[in-house]
Amino acid sequence: MAAFAGRLAAGDTVAEALAQAQRAVRAASAADRDDWYSELADQADVPATAAGRRATRDIAPPPGAEPPAADNPFWWAPFVHVGV
Repeated sequence: MAAFAGRLAAGDTVAEALAQAQRAVRAASAADRDDWYSELADQADVPATAAGRRATRDIAPPPGAEPPAADNPFWWAPFVHVGV
């Protein structure tokens, strides 16, 4: 989302900024995403889970199953823009 906001501030349209943010997340490695989640948790001064709930990204895959690949929409599809 920082990349999205930065692109908007630089003058990109919402559609352009959103597309670039989606591409950045899609291209990111699992280690990058883990770092981002850790940074967000540190900034918010909260653990990676909230109110005892776990996000899908925090749950290990079933034995023998592979986690979604870094370019899987599981990681980048939630980026949507609502509003003006």
